Amino acid sequence: MSISRQIGWNDKEKLLYDIYNKFKRANSLAYKWTQGDFFQQGSKLPHLLSFDVDEGITEVGTIDEPNATSFEITEGADDFTVSNDGLIEFIVAPDYETQNLYTLRVKSDKGKRYFITVNINDVASAFALNTDTELLFETTF
Repeated sequence: MSISRQIGWNDKEKLLYDIYNKFKRANSLAYKWTQGDFFQQGSKLPHLLSFDVDEGITEVGTIDEPNATSFEITEGADDFTVSNDGLIEFIVAPDYETQNLYTLRVKSDKGKRYFITVNINDVASAFALNTDTELLFETTF
């Protein structure tokens, strides 16, 4: 099960806000993101979202934008899909030991932009040895 929350003023958001303000003061007509045109002329700060997901679960969460009819992943499309309803899912279930933090950028058809972080939670696995000396593996997903 995934839980979504809008992140507060953590270090990532402060850094993003500081970068935005520095570019805004330097040139009020154009804002450029270091890897493309994430901040375009006249744009506002992107909506910052964060989701926590247990490893092995593909459903991430939903972008809550009632008037939007479609969403497009602008960065992170190799790992995620997004439905027209805003449901974000992993293409392949994540593994905490392989990678425990993902980022993606999503744009709605109404022009809102989202910068999303997905934190993967480690799920404890249990190992047991039965009386026939076979190794049994149990996990909870």
